[in-house]
Amino acid sequence: MTARGEGSREPGPVARRAPRFRSVPESVQTLAGFSLCFLAIVAGIVLLAYVLVYLRLIVLPVIMALFLITVLAPFVERLCRRGWKRARAAAAVFITALVLFIALIGILAPQVGSEVGDMSRAVKGGADQALVYLTGAPLNLSQDQIDSFVDRASEQLAQNRNEIASGVITGAVKVGEFITGILLTAFLLFFFLKDGPSMWGWFTGQFDQPEREHLNNVGHRVLSTMGRYLRGIALVGLIEGTAIGIVLAILGVPLLIPLVLLQFFAAFFPVIGALLAGMIAVLVALVSGGLSDALIVGAAILVIQQADNHLLQPLIMGRAVKLHPIAVILALAAGGVAGGIIGALLAVPLAAVVSGIGNYVNELRDRNPPSFSELQQEGSDH
Repeated sequence: MTARGEGSREPGPVARRAPRFRSVPESVQTLAGFSLCFLAIVAGIVLLAYVLVYLRLIVLPVIMALFLITVLAPFVERLCRRGWKRARAAAAVFITALVLFIALIGILAPQVGSEVGDMSRAVKGGADQALVYLTGAPLNLSQDQIDSFVDRASEQLAQNRNEIASGVITGAVKVGEFITGILLTAFLLFFFLKDGPSMWGWFTGQFDQPEREHLNNVGHRVLSTMGRYLRGIALVGLIEGTAIGIVLAILGVPLLIPLVLLQFFAAFFPVIGALLAGMIAVLVALVSGGLSDALIVGAAILVIQQADNHLLQPLIMGRAVKLHPIAVILALAAGGVAGGIIGALLAVPLAAVVSGIGNYVNELRDRNPPSFSELQQEGSDH
């Protein structure tokens, strides 16, 4: 039997380590490995959020079309079961939804238009009343001082003309992006309704049968989660809009229906949407009913929004998307910090989708636990 030389001796586990790591405890090395994995996961999530926000002109129409599919697709499937061809059923449902949307706009537009004229006169009267308050106690400003302030404001407007023009152009670009997003959403919605199953079938057909089954299950869960989220956020908006509408109706604040609808749609933009809609309601109450009505509306909106943030959103949305209330609040905060309004809009459904996929993976693991031999082999590897 030939003796091995030192050069051919296999190094042990300690000898294989680099000399500079020999003095580092193994627990610290394990913790460092977990830390690197955690940082890699966080970096991946941040990169994904950045891409979603950067490509918002494409991502948002796709997400909105998927949201609307959860509402309209059941009607298409029902017509298909009655013998309709899918293209005809999709066109019928899409056109019906479009007509209903246009009819809703047509019903609300005259009411808004008629009340806007009254509001413009109320705004002028409110401005005149504000001047009276400024010239009276406790400020006791003179008319010359007020005229001086107005002249300074005019000079500032003249000096910042370029910035104002740039802001107007930016606003026009945003309006163009909004219109483009609506058209793209409608285009995607029709073809998702018409060709959604065949498109999904083509995608899953690129995988083997086991992976195809898992993808179908995950896709079903994702759409189901998005549907629950949409119904949950609609319920939150309905409750909040109704509560604020009751307060506005008691005080006789004009533009009641538009303000209630604004509160409803603001629920789809967590945190910032409710804040802006509440500010608009307070300003309308200030112009129409004075300072006392504005304070009452502001206090009511503050109470309702606090109940929304700490009760309705966590309980209803947490139950709808099967997330813990703390997870809902943290997702909203993280999404708002990372991506502003868009990030807050996408945070909760994205967290719900990730949670649903994780639950499915855990169910598969519980359904097919590893055998004893696999566990023994894994232990011997370590």
